[in-house]
Amino acid sequence: MSRVTAAGPHGPAPDEPAPAPGSRRAQRDARREQILEVATRLFGEGGYRGTSLRDLARACGVSHPTLLHHFPGKDELLMAVLRRRDERTAAVFEDVDDPRELPALVLRLSEVNATAPGLVALFAVTSAEATAPEHPAHGYYRERYRAAVDGMSAQLERARAQGLLRAHVDPRRAARAVFALQDGAQVQWLLDPADADVTVLLADLVRAVFVEDAWPAQLRPAAPTTTGA
Repeated sequence: MSRVTAAGPHGPAPDEPAPAPGSRRAQRDARREQILEVATRLFGEGGYRGTSLRDLARACGVSHPTLLHHFPGKDELLMAVLRRRDERTAAVFEDVDDPRELPALVLRLSEVNATAPGLVALFAVTSAEATAPEHPAHGYYRERYRAAVDGMSAQLERARAQGLLRAHVDPRRAARAVFALQDGAQVQWLLDPADADVTVLLADLVRAVFVEDAWPAQLRPAAPTTTGA
């Protein structure tokens, strides 16, 4: 089964017991989570290059050595933050059993992202910085987009085989268009939330790519009402 997003195995194993409240491990996990939250915000505001580990330590209220105890370097911290973001998107795009689910999931992802502007800002800033080959996340973003486009293309091929795509649509170009529109529209949304609705823009793309029978319920025109004689 094809996955639409690129997300590797992150976090504890499914059968690993949760740490006891107040235990040393629970305190360590809570501190690590706090550092990731702050790093997400600061990397999103100032970029990877514009944020130092000492800035992060001060914002977290910990010493520089304490921060290094949890994350041995800024590169490792950035990758942990990016993987954490992928966990959110993977929760939306799990294995798709029915291609008819895909249009609704495309819209759902934009709705989930709208609840986390800090993560959206982080992605917008670091993905632009990572176009430089020497950036520590350059390889991550290349692989992420490759895997995302491959996964979406495979799902759109399945949709085409079931007659769910419009005749002129090329699945791979459509897959790239989904991510290009989503990511570009999110930048506009960050700049002016009142004037850029990512879900509305993606809805227009869904209408252009899929035949009407595949549209999710919220995109279908309301049935005309009839009155009795």
